[in-house]
Amino acid sequence: MAYEVHHHPYFMKQLEGLIDIANASDEARELLADISQLIEALENNGKGIEGHEHGDPSHPIIASNFMTFALRRTPPTYFTPLANDPPVLRIPYVWFADIHTGKDLAVMMLIGDKTNLGNEWYQPIVKRIETLLIPDWIKHNPHHKPKRKYN
Repeated sequence: MAYEVHHHPYFMKQLEGLIDIANASDEARELLADISQLIEALENNGKGIEGHEHGDPSHPIIASNFMTFALRRTPPTYFTPLANDPPVLRIPYVWFADIHTGKDLAVMMLIGDKTNLGNEWYQPIVKRIETLLIPDWIKHNPHHKPKRKYN
């Protein structure tokens, strides 16, 4: 079963920047491959990749008021087994409900590197997602409603 995964324009801008440098950089090509593997895992497995264990490819972002998760490149996961070294990428996504179809869908919000900030990275990212990126997505997709963590 394939899950519906959309890409916020901000995420796409970052991804396109990585694609632009991938031709000249082995590291960028490797990062791009890992990101693609993680997105494909979400498309193929949906919420089945989410967990709380060290090697799970997706973890909940606790600080968010919404059903926000982050795909994890590092530490290694089943989908990124060679990702031992920085950058420590996180790819936050938010679950939405399509009010027309009733189906859940994920929206990839951005690509971030928490190598230098560690867990301090999350708070400003959650603020950006909740105050800018989610409202922007809803403005352009009014039939999508973000799923709150607690209803």
